Amino acid sequence: MNQGAFNLKNEQFWQDSTDFEEALVDRFEEDEALMGLFLDGPTTVGLDEQKTLPLLAVRACSLRDNAVLSLQRRAVLVTTRLESYETLAALAFRPATAPRSRRPPRDPDTLPEGRAVKVFPLSLTERVDGFPLKPGTWQTTLLLHDQRSNLVVTRLERVSSRDPAVREFLAAQRHPGYPAAISPPITPSMNPYLRRSDSPPPPEQPGIALAIEPVAVEGPGHSCWLRGSFCLPLRPRDVVRPLPGPPGSPAEKQALAAGWLDVGDAKATAVVPVTILLTGAEDAEPFLVPLNVPAYGALDRQVARGHFAVDLLAGAPHPLPIQSYAVWALSRTIISDPVVVSIVTEATSPTGGG
Repeated sequence: MNQGAFNLKNEQFWQDSTDFEEALVDRFEEDEALMGLFLDGPTTVGLDEQKTLPLLAVRACSLRDNAVLSLQRRAVLVTTRLESYETLAALAFRPATAPRSRRPPRDPDTLPEGRAVKVFPLSLTERVDGFPLKPGTWQTTLLLHDQRSNLVVTRLERVSSRDPAVREFLAAQRHPGYPAAISPPITPSMNPYLRRSDSPPPPEQPGIALAIEPVAVEGPGHSCWLRGSFCLPLRPRDVVRPLPGPPGSPAEKQALAAGWLDVGDAKATAVVPVTILLTGAEDAEPFLVPLNVPAYGALDRQVARGHFAVDLLAGAPHPLPIQSYAVWALSRTIISDPVVVSIVTEATSPTGGG
């Protein structure tokens, strides 16, 4: 199911969704083939009239899955600005402030056969801190641990930016830019962007393939290596180019002012953005690990191919809570399939004490 499948007009996303919700529940209950997460939203947001970006979502699943995987606690919104490298993520719902019930949960295996259908409104601007209400194009998806909805693409624009002449003028003024520095940087002892024996096979079509060991032990001396291989579409700014010369020339000054820098490896031919996202099975607060990944060799048919490896225990912005994680990789319009890893303590690992 693609964007627009809910058959709502743009303006209807800002209206009371009660009537829409009832019709959608009926539609999904009648068609048992519709299972999973589904997302819809406006194709454009006029920033002169609107200050929010509303979405509408549906979850259709078995009664057992509904009991096992809490939508309210684990759903995550992820959105990427397609003109840049920026990826933002947040819990789709506000965390509950009331204590959880102390009653033991019902055994999911005792639930009868059947389906649960839930329709729910979401707001990207309310849930994602720092979401910028300025012109740009954003691609949004909804995650539920290792499940994902379809993609919704929304362009934020002002009245002036809708004028074709204005768009053409702004495009002509826009410099293609230069690639960012490789990050994390290559060290004398390790280049994590070379193919390893345990790297996953690279995708033949645009995409990102991931591999990870199913269990990792948290603590000093341990690691959790996520390996990736990619085939990603190139933009002009991704291609590594030498600094124009001679030194001190206007061309050099212009390039430096436009963002040229040494990417960190003279052999790199391109640098592409990849964001790693982790969301937990219990505490679903998303972790983002941004990477700028080099490609080597010839750039074939305007795509970059390469590999990366990142230690999630060292690369995460905060210590990872002990739980199972779904791990995703995103690069502009590309989203990988997830891999799952469980982080355990030394005491609970097979080689641990206790």
